[in-house]
Amino acid sequence: MKNMLLFFACLVFGRYCCAQPLVYNNTFINPFSASVRPAALSQIKHTTAGLLAEQKFMLKEISVYTMSVVMPVPAGAFGLMLHAYGGKLYNEQEYGVSYGRVLSSKIRLGVGFGYQIINVYGYGKQNSLRINGGLMYHLTEKFQAGFHIQYPSAKHLPLIYMAGAGYTASPQCNIAMEFRKMDDSPPEALCVLEYRPVKYFSCLLGAATSPQLNYAGISLIKGKIRAGVTGNYHPQLGLTPNIMIVWQRKEF
Repeated sequence: MKNMLLFFACLVFGRYCCAQPLVYNNTFINPFSASVRPAALSQIKHTTAGLLAEQKFMLKEISVYTMSVVMPVPAGAFGLMLHAYGGKLYNEQEYGVSYGRVLSSKIRLGVGFGYQIINVYGYGKQNSLRINGGLMYHLTEKFQAGFHIQYPSAKHLPLIYMAGAGYTASPQCNIAMEFRKMDDSPPEALCVLEYRPVKYFSCLLGAATSPQLNYAGISLIKGKIRAGVTGNYHPQLGLTPNIMIVWQRKEF
């Protein structure tokens, strides 16, 4: 019975269920969010690398580990991502590369490719390719919006649309919202408020739907290192904590 519940949780909640900081701003962007939305990569101006560990609903069998590296180049940036999710019953690995560039003073474009391996206990492995791309548009200096799509080569994986917008009230405060749609599933909404009152500390609050999540987190910044802890809460399944550490070539 436990194995059946874990398998169900893996399929339903996946890696997209948990809220994360968004990319619709120039101040609070991180390599994990940008690798999924490659049009935002060119907003990262310095070489950045990060590790993210997450234990969904405090179950080690559906833990998530992500490593991401962003390397700026003239007019854009390259992103590399390694992702592992699940345990013995069900697990995924994905290896991705993406590129984002500045098209004009208002428009940024991005495209990415991922190779995914899904292993289901008793059913073997399935391999697939994933293509993702998108556009971000700066309507004003403080307001920007974007659209991304993830298209898998395998029919058993969902086609994912993401569209969002963000408003930077000040260099210390940003609010953003994103809508996601997976095939015929109902749309999901995610809203996040990020605030950095002092140079060495930042915090965030947010909420998501489908599944319903409320989340909060803090980050401490020292020189070239940023370390953070975030937790989100599901009314029935409980707490999901994650730990993040990010290194940047230039001080934050």
